[in-house]
Amino acid sequence: MAISLTISAIVYSMRAIFFAPMDEVDVPREITGSAMSLGSFVGYLPGAFMYAIYVSILDNFSGMTGYRIVFAVMAVFAVGGILLSTYILRIIKKQRTQK
Repeated sequence: MAISLTISAIVYSMRAIFFAPMDEVDVPREITGSAMSLGSFVGYLPGAFMYAIYVSILDNFSGMTGYRIVFAVMAVFAVGGILLSTYILRIIKKQRTQK
């Protein structure tokens, strides 16, 4: 239980960095609230449907096959996050070199 709570605390404290790119990509101050709302919606959206997807996978594929598929889905989303982060970093570096 302690490990689970520690991991949960780390995950939820890391969610604060969802909004860090707002200032980095020069989002105008007038629309920062709207941009953060959209960022929150996109950031928390997987939590709304991931359990239904995982349960469906586990119901249709019994045993270790289902869990392997679930972890594969998680890995695909992790790779997508890495690619998106890398893309954002490239944009930021390009903007800084142009200034």
